[in-house]
Amino acid sequence: MGYDDEHAIGALLLDIETAPLADAAQYLEPIEAPSNYKDPTKIEEYVRTKQREQLERASLDLDLCQVIAIGVMEPTNRDPFVMLAKSAADERTMLTAFFKQLDEDRLVGYNILEFDLPILLRRALYLGVPAPHLQLDRYRHPRVLDVLQILSYNGRLKYRSQAFYCRRFGIAVDDDEHEGADMPQLFADGRWDDIARHVSCDVLQLRALAVRLGVWPG
Repeated sequence: MGYDDEHAIGALLLDIETAPLADAAQYLEPIEAPSNYKDPTKIEEYVRTKQREQLERASLDLDLCQVIAIGVMEPTNRDPFVMLAKSAADERTMLTAFFKQLDEDRLVGYNILEFDLPILLRRALYLGVPAPHLQLDRYRHPRVLDVLQILSYNGRLKYRSQAFYCRRFGIAVDDDEHEGADMPQLFADGRWDDIARHVSCDVLQLRALAVRLGVWPG
């Protein structure tokens, strides 16, 4: 699978970042302590710990998260374009703009079949934003190219992170001090410059890796 002139126009690199919904706690599944827990204090601590763990995972749950940033890049761009959403209204506007830009573009991303695209489509559904039909089956996705699926042979091999493969291929690209797991806290703290820089760095990593694999011009 290689990059060709057919895809020189209408191709888009994609990366998103998410954070838990402000009211995610009200949608959490009920927690019950194991039956062998008898001490009320230990039961309370167990329930509290499990609820905290659920909330910590909410940013990865398409029904409990919100999209706070979308980074895109076309073959003719030198730098990524990052859109940010500080509120539900911003998110609705951001999704509308993204899907309008998407049109018939071929999408390239890292784990976009299992993370980015399902979340974008689900958030569009919740927010009432019109979205195109996208085939998300890993074996039939003519408009979607998932670099993770290429490297794992469609899930037959172990999944590894984008950063791992950049290191493994000896790809030197700009990086920042934050990881995806830091985004919810950065969102809570209103550190939008840090969020934008992280998304931009992720897209540049993705581009370098896609070029190395021959699925992006460069």
